[in-house]
Parts: sequence; C-alpha cells; structure tokens
Amino acid sequence: MGLVRRPSRMFGSLILSVLFAVGVGTATADEMSPQIWLDYNPLHRISPKVDLFGDAGIRWDTANDGWWRFVLRPSVGVRAGQVYLTAGVGNFFTFSPHIATRWEIRPFQGATVVWPGGRLAFQHYLRLEERFDFNTETWNSLNSLRLRYQLQVSYRWATYQGGRTWKATASVEPFITLAGEQGLQQEQVRATIGIERTFARDRRLEFLISWQQESLLFLPDEDESDTFLRVRWFVPW
Repeated sequence: MGLVRRPSRMFGSLILSVLFAVGVGTATADEMSPQIWLDYNPLHRISPKVDLFGDAGIRWDTANDGWWRFVLRPSVGVRAGQVYLTAGVGNFFTFSPHIATRWEIRPFQGATVVWPGGRLAFQHYLRLEERFDFNTETWNSLNSLRLRYQLQVSYRWATYQGGRTWKATASVEPFITLAGEQGLQQEQVRATIGIERTFARDRRLEFLISWQQESLLFLPDEDESDTFLRVRWFVPW
C-alpha cells in the first residue's frame, strides 16, 4: 500500500463538523473543565473469534479543586460474522473534594459494525450500560440504564515503513438514559477527533481530543463542558 497524500473530502468535512461542535460547545457551556485521560489497553486473542481485552487508566480534572478517577474495565469480544459483540464490567473510582468518594460499577453489552469499510471506514458502535453509582460513605446508590451510539469515521494511510499505518478519526456520540436515576456524571453528547500510529507487534498509540457536554451531581443546575486530551496505548499479549 503506497503513501496516500490526499484524504477524502467527505472525511475532511466530518472533521470540520466535529471541530465546529467542539467550538460551539466550548463557547456556550456554563462551566469549563479541562481533563487528561491516560489509558493502558491490553488485548489477548484466545481464538480467531474471541478476544480478552480491557483498559486500566487514570483521569483527572486539571482545574482547581478538581476530581480524579481510576478506571478498570475487563472485557470480552466475540466475532459473529460482520458484527463484533462485546461485554464487560467497568469500575470507576472517583475522588473529589466536593462529595464522598464514589464507586460506579458499569456492566455493558455492545455491538460494532464497520460499514461501509475500506480505507475510509464508517464504524457504528451501539452500547447498553447498566450503571450502579455508590456513595462509599452511605453505600446508597443511584441506578440507571443507558444507551449510547458512536459513529466514527476513520481514514487510514501507510507510513514509509512497510506494514505500519497512520489513522485519522472523527466521531460523534450521544448518550440517552432509558430508565433510573443518573449518577455522578451525566454525559449528554461527545465529539472527538484523533490520530493513531501503529508499531511493530501490533502495538498502537492513539491521541484523542474530545469535547463533552454533561451535568454533574454536585452542580445540578449547570451544564458543564469538558475538553479532554486522551492518550491510549494498545498492547497485545
């Protein structure tokens, strides 16, 4: 595969649309919360159809008196024809000066389809999440059922080193609460642009910049706009 020098106009238009959403959200939010997310993502292929994977990471709000969060999310993926089915249990431990420490347990089930595929690919990811958000002082919980859908468009091109690639991505993801009481963090919509580089032995490094609209349990009357830099390191084992 030769080096590609000119991306598709369609992909360029989507990136501009996502950047516009980021800019508008940043300008109109009541509060701004810059964050940094760092993730380590191991993957082990049990068979051609079954993967064990997950992520362990840390996230923090860089503003004064901000919060920080530790994430651990073991998962399994199964290939069923053109559909990639996933399930797992997320654990989110949040530490904040504003409220008691919280532990959210989040089982999830998802399905991913890439259509249409090719160098310019459209990935559709639908995920159902059960959220159990515990106050660790009282052990009272806020429980809810949430649906999220991510549309991601990616464009891949070769590097000068054989077998390695760059990939640019842009995505939009709305969040819908179907039932129950939302917990500490109540996301509404997220827009992301990113770049990925592959290395030897199928390792990958990904840089993402996102804007996210949400509300927080301790700021119930305000919408907050988050902007975060996310770095993800993927390692097969």
